[in-house]
Amino acid sequence: MANKKRVLVLVDGDMVAFSHAAAEEYGKELEDVNFAKIQMSMDSKMKFILDRLGATDYFTTMSGSENMRDAITDDYKANREGVWRPHNLKNAKAHLLVAWNGIAKEGLEADDLMAMLARHEYELVMGKRNQIKEMIYVGPNTYDEVYIVSLDKDLRQVGRIGGKGPVIKHYQWERESQGIGEKIIPVEDFGELKVIVKPSGKSQKKEVKGHGPKFFLWQLLTGDSTDGVIGCGKQVQAMYKSGAKAGQSYSKREGVGAIEAYETLKDCTSYAQGLEMVKRQYVLHFADGWQKALLKAGRLMYMAHMVDDGHLVRLWHFDGKTTDRYDLKEKRVVSHAEYLQR
Repeated sequence: MANKKRVLVLVDGDMVAFSHAAAEEYGKELEDVNFAKIQMSMDSKMKFILDRLGATDYFTTMSGSENMRDAITDDYKANREGVWRPHNLKNAKAHLLVAWNGIAKEGLEADDLMAMLARHEYELVMGKRNQIKEMIYVGPNTYDEVYIVSLDKDLRQVGRIGGKGPVIKHYQWERESQGIGEKIIPVEDFGELKVIVKPSGKSQKKEVKGHGPKFFLWQLLTGDSTDGVIGCGKQVQAMYKSGAKAGQSYSKREGVGAIEAYETLKDCTSYAQGLEMVKRQYVLHFADGWQKALLKAGRLMYMAHMVDDGHLVRLWHFDGKTTDRYDLKEKRVVSHAEYLQR
């Protein structure tokens, strides 16, 4: 009998908890919310996902209450302050941690954990409440297939490189209320960028889609408004010139836009070539400050995946050689020089 294919499924627990808690609570008074319904809907979704993808093993990953990116900048995700969150979000996450092999690590986001486990095998030293104490590197991931289950576009950076390791696929579940169907996206090597043209009223709207390292390079130029990352641009003050808000000031981003970034990178065939194009744009926009600006953007948006000595997360660098690390125990960035002296 042939050996069964080994399939590792990594589920974004943050997103499952939020989406199901929000769906139950939206438009209701708190006394009318039934947490049992949230639990049952999450259980049903998790069972469907694991059965649908043929999981032989799985983890449900959660973000810690602390984030290593806060050591890089004090305004990471600051734009989310005051944003509505479901009342039962914490309870929903706790249920997934207990019932669906949940794991979390202070300092890391659910995305980071998925990127790490998709590419490498770690011995997880566990503490209380399914919290990871240390991640001991064992070696490359040896599964046949890995599914990254999330609606977050940032994770599409993560794929198989050079035909080594498991086939990595990204799974997005169906969202009936939005008319969006199920998607399975294999990600391999340099990846791709493409422009999708969508109707928008009487006109058409262009939207850039992509995956792999090429998509990460595109993000370096455009930033990520969801997380408050500016990318190759600056935040400036402007004023409404007409309408009900005429004379009022507002903040907007000025810099490399989505289509301009696509045009910059579309003909690049390697990460090295694309990175040079990105560097040029940063020099044009930031002059002598380009290195600092690029390093900040890259470390905020890069899905970290390598952990040394159980607690030192390797941070992205545009030169590919300088390997600064974030110390999850000391909660600070350790320079490459300091690490070599330890």
